[in-house]
Amino acid sequence: MALWPFSKSQAAPARREEREPLVDLSNPDAITRPEQIARVLEQLYEQRCLLGVSVDGTDDYYSSAVIEVVRNQSYLVIDELTPRAVNKFIQPQRRLVVRARMNNVTIRFETEVSAVGEEAGLPYYQLRFPPVLDYIQRREHYRAGVPMEKQIPVQLAMPSGTLYTAELRDISMGGLSARLRGATPSEFATGNEIQHLVITLPSGARIHGSGLICYADVVQASRISRCGVRFAHVDRSDQHALEQFIAQLDREMKRKRLA
Repeated sequence: MALWPFSKSQAAPARREEREPLVDLSNPDAITRPEQIARVLEQLYEQRCLLGVSVDGTDDYYSSAVIEVVRNQSYLVIDELTPRAVNKFIQPQRRLVVRARMNNVTIRFETEVSAVGEEAGLPYYQLRFPPVLDYIQRREHYRAGVPMEKQIPVQLAMPSGTLYTAELRDISMGGLSARLRGATPSEFATGNEIQHLVITLPSGARIHGSGLICYADVVQASRISRCGVRFAHVDRSDQHALEQFIAQLDREMKRKRLA
């Protein structure tokens, strides 16, 4: 077996009687404290959570699992990806997006491969601890998907004065997700403000509000394919139209399922 700069057997996480809190409940959407990030990753390992791993921010997800967390060196190790064909493309510095479900919470983070190892002909990957880990608790609001053919535009005005046009993918009374092109990644960092947003419905009605970026999946170094927005405010006069639109999407989805 080849020698690698790390070994799956040499640094199992130490068990401790006292554990720090899993998440700071004052900011449940994004964890930035290194000790809390480490604890969440250790729980993914301890609970044997299935991981969904996307390579370079594509829409394809591959299965894996955490097989080691080394807190004092700030890295974790994940098992080979399945289906296996993708493993031949995974090299150091490859960017990965990792998702998992744990205790009714969605865990999501972006990182890169720092080293590749092999045991019994099977690969495994050392990943750097992420600087930010999204900790998305169960939604308070029903979220309705938007069919691709509807092509509902969303305008997003940033504090810098830049205006982006996106395409709505799903929506709830609490927020939305959208696809966009040509955006600057730094503008869409988690927690950044959207000063003004406008959703133009098929009826021609417009919903106005403001929001905060919850996540952004970068496909290339200078492009963003998906972003999630939590509403900070929706104009009172538009809230009823938003409720009706979500209910309409729900009815359409139910009719398709029955058909």
